[in-house]
Amino acid sequence: MKFTIINQHLYNYGDEIAGITLIDSINKRFDNVDNISVYYKIPGQLNLSYDNVVHQGQPFTKSWKTLLSIFLVLIFSPFSQKIIFDLKLKQYISDIISSDYVFVSPCGANMGIYKDWKFMLVVLLCIRSGKKPIFHGITVGKSGNFLFDAIARYCFKNSEMFVREKKCVSFLNSMNIRSFRTVDTAFMFENEKPFRYDVKNYIVFIPTKLDSWHPNFKGFSVEEDISEKIIPALVSYAKRQDSKIVILPHMYNEEGGNTEVDLLSYYHDIIVSCGLNKSMVEIVNCEDFRDYDNFIKHSSFVVSMRYHGVVMSIKNCVPFLSLAYENKMTEVCNYSQKSDFNIELYNTKLPEFINIEYLMDRQNKLDRSIPDYLCFLAEQCIQQLFFRESNNR
Repeated sequence: MKFTIINQHLYNYGDEIAGITLIDSINKRFDNVDNISVYYKIPGQLNLSYDNVVHQGQPFTKSWKTLLSIFLVLIFSPFSQKIIFDLKLKQYISDIISSDYVFVSPCGANMGIYKDWKFMLVVLLCIRSGKKPIFHGITVGKSGNFLFDAIARYCFKNSEMFVREKKCVSFLNSMNIRSFRTVDTAFMFENEKPFRYDVKNYIVFIPTKLDSWHPNFKGFSVEEDISEKIIPALVSYAKRQDSKIVILPHMYNEEGGNTEVDLLSYYHDIIVSCGLNKSMVEIVNCEDFRDYDNFIKHSSFVVSMRYHGVVMSIKNCVPFLSLAYENKMTEVCNYSQKSDFNIELYNTKLPEFINIEYLMDRQNKLDRSIPDYLCFLAEQCIQQLFFRESNNR
C-alpha cells in the first residue's frame, strides 16, 4: 500500500507529535505499507526512522513554470500530468495519483481563520488530480474571505472529513457536508524516549505571544494580564512546594533554537520579579518533540497557552490550567471532562485569584482512564480505513 501525507507542519512540537503519530498509526495498523510520502508546508523534515517514509519536501516551488503547471492541473486535470513543467509538482501529482490514501496532516484552522491559501492550494491540487483526501483530526471553519471560503467548501465536499471539534461538525453540517467527529491525533502518541532532567519537582509554563500570530489577537496583548494574575499564583505555589518553574518552548527554528527568545526571557524576568529565586526558574531546550512531551509528562502541574500543551497534559494525566486562545482548547477540556480547568482568553477576563492546589486536588480525583478512551477515539479514522481494506480483500 502507498500513502501520502500533505501539508505537514514543522518547527512546532505539537503539530510534529500529531504528524508522527499519524505515521506511527498507519505503520502499526497496516502490515503492507510500502511507502509513505510526506509533503511539508515549509523546508525541513520530521525526525523519525521509518525506512518506508519518503520526505518529499514542499510540493512546488515559486516560479513561472510552477504557476503555469498549477493552472494546467486545476483547469485540465487529470489530462495535464504529461505537460507539467515543474518537476516538484510533477512528483507531487504522481504520488497523489499512485497513492491508495492521501491524508491532510493533523493541524489547526489553516482552512479557516488562519486563511492559508498555499495550504488550500495543495489540497485543491490533490482533488483535481482525482483523489479524495482525508482530513485527519483537523480544525476547519470560516475565514471571512468569500473566495477563500468558496474554494474551501469545494475542497471539504470532495474530501473525507474527520474533525476534532463539535463546532467543526456543526459548521460542515450547515453546508450539508458529511463529517466524522474525532479527537486530537496526539492522544495516540507513544513516547519511548528516556527522560534526562535532573530536577524532579517542577511546574511547566508554556507561553506564546498571541498577538504576533493569531488573527483574533491582532492588536490585543495578553502578556500584562498573564503577568499580573497567572504568574504570581504560579510563583506563590512554587515557593510553597519548593518547586522549580520550567518555561517550555513550543516552537523552534531550523537550527534547533527557540524562536520566541524575547517572550521566554520576558516571562523568566517576570517570574523572578515576583519573588522566585533565579535558580528556581529555567528556560529549557528540547532536543525534539519527545522531550517536549517528557517535560510535560514528568511535571507536577502545567499552565499552557498552547493547544498541544493541554492535549499532552490530559494524555499524561498531569494537572493543568488551560489558557485558551481558541475554541479547540475549550473543546478538548470539555470532552476530557476537564472544562473547569480552562479559561477562555478570547472570551472572558482572567480571574483575580487562582488556587493551584485546588486545581491539582480536583484533577487528581478525576477518572484516570479518560486518556485511554481518547486514544480509542483518535484511532477511529485509521480503524475505518482498515475495515474498508479488509472488506476489499
